[in-house]
Amino acid sequence: AEEVEAAARFVSESAAIDAVLVTRGSEGMMLVRRGQPVLEVRGRPREVFDVSGAGDTAAASLAVACAAGAPLETAVQLANVAAGLVVAKLGTATVTRDQLAWEVESGQRFTPGDRIRDSDAAIDQMVKWRRAGLRVGAIAGRFDLPQPDLLELLRAARAQCDKLALAVITDAPPPASPQAAALCELLAALVWVDLVAPCTEASAARFVAHSSLAA
Repeated sequence: AEEVEAAARFVSESAAIDAVLVTRGSEGMMLVRRGQPVLEVRGRPREVFDVSGAGDTAAASLAVACAAGAPLETAVQLANVAAGLVVAKLGTATVTRDQLAWEVESGQRFTPGDRIRDSDAAIDQMVKWRRAGLRVGAIAGRFDLPQPDLLELLRAARAQCDKLALAVITDAPPPASPQAAALCELLAALVWVDLVAPCTEASAARFVAHSSLAA
């Protein structure tokens, strides 16, 4: 970080530029301004599917935010968020205003424990995601301990959507079934999974119906 800051300050002084913004991939961004402390903006941990267009997205978002009158610090933070959203999508992707607003307002990504909901609460969350313009995928099944084929299925499914929800069909939902509780916790810890709900057969069908991909 010190070397990056030194290089940015050298460019700033040499070219008489008031501010230099350095994009640092998974490390976020660094804003270096003459005579001011450095501002480091970190990105949220996320699975990277494709970095195509991330730099263009950051530059465009920065320009739009500045043109709208946002302070430079805020513009940098928005640009960093937008770039983080596109790298989580497959191929050259775009970010909508609603998606950007949702990411900013959501505060932080759910922790594994927060990702486990009952079916009604999970459906409510899926509806909120869809209203924010996010593509929501849903898979229902009697999952077993994660095996290579299941991991590949989840990876492929997550590449087709912005949020992936799993309905874990079980005859005895947690806390009645410690096995089901342990399975849900394990699935919720996977990087491709955003939401897990233990369900009956009937509620699982209703769960999957709220998927964007099923519409």
